[in-house]
Amino acid sequence: MEYFDVLTEDGTATGESLPREEVHNRGLWHGSVQAWVMNSDHQFLLQQRAHTKKTDPGLWDVSICGHIASGDDAIDAAIREANEELGLKLDRNQFEHLFLYVHHNEHPLTNGSIRHERLITPTYLVRAEVNLDKLKLEPTEVAAVRWIGLAELNVAVSIPPHDFAIRPDEWVQLLPLLQS
Repeated sequence: MEYFDVLTEDGTATGESLPREEVHNRGLWHGSVQAWVMNSDHQFLLQQRAHTKKTDPGLWDVSICGHIASGDDAIDAAIREANEELGLKLDRNQFEHLFLYVHHNEHPLTNGSIRHERLITPTYLVRAEVNLDKLKLEPTEVAAVRWIGLAELNVAVSIPPHDFAIRPDEWVQLLPLLQS
């Protein structure tokens, strides 16, 4: 069973660690992490969420994303997610902190219920050359991967309807940082 550290809205640990489902069912603040992988051509690696995922099935998303397990730090969680979901091996020194994204989302689930997610999400940039053909996708998590240029991504995320799990308020914070 997966446990998450319960946080306050400002990201302070409460000292409580609870099962994933309880944290989600009660709508408690907890940690997640995301990292954008950028290659030397300034393209960004996207992953398409598996069509069987409870939230945002089949939508394109950030390169690396996931919850922070109890006792882990954000970079440890991102390294674990990259390896588990993509078969991508990364090192701590590759992570450049961009910003902290604090958000409350209401996700409609495939079973018709709503999940309240209150997340504190450190967001990173990882500069890396990745051969898509050498990735080992975990099919329960990731359906596909692709590279996309920033201009194309900006248009795709900004004009609905779109096939992206990226939130508009997150994109407004992220875009200037990716352009620099």
